[in-house]
Amino acid sequence: MQRFKIKIVATNSNWLKEFLYFVQNPKGDFYYGLLGPHPEDKTSIHASGISHIKRYNNQLIKLGKGTPLAEFKGIRQLFSMSIGQLVFSNQHFGIQYKEKNNTLSHVINIKQFNGDIGISTLLIEPNSETKLEPLKKIYKNPNITIYKQTNPHLAILTYNSSDIVKHKLNNIQPQNTGELT
Repeated sequence: MQRFKIKIVATNSNWLKEFLYFVQNPKGDFYYGLLGPHPEDKTSIHASGISHIKRYNNQLIKLGKGTPLAEFKGIRQLFSMSIGQLVFSNQHFGIQYKEKNNTLSHVINIKQFNGDIGISTLLIEPNSETKLEPLKKIYKNPNITIYKQTNPHLAILTYNSSDIVKHKLNNIQPQNTGELT
């Protein structure tokens, strides 16, 4: 397995800002975190299933042990956030985009959304894209991109935060056998 890195980039056609990244190293460990002008925290999900957060001051916060990634089945949410349109242009949000070799960019054009923008990222078992179907009932018309360069795959969903069908949230059945203990 080769190293895989993707940056989440926002644009309004006048500027580009990177604000979130995901990496999977050759050992299978995932790392992700927010990007900004100040040191940020980083979350790790190791191939062994152990998860933790490393704070900008090197403090380690243990999150627990889940299913080893090689045995992962189903879907698992990694990260979710909702961002107001005005936040993107704030000088304290993200960093100026810099194109780098060997790094993909997932670009979100904020002009496509009405109001707050929701971003959810998930790990998904290879060849099981149908497990994302229930999410289409919760998020009206989400944009879903699956990056198959990782194992498990990385899915990125973007949607209008106001379009979440709240009564559907209570009807979701757990599909992941990799809960943290």
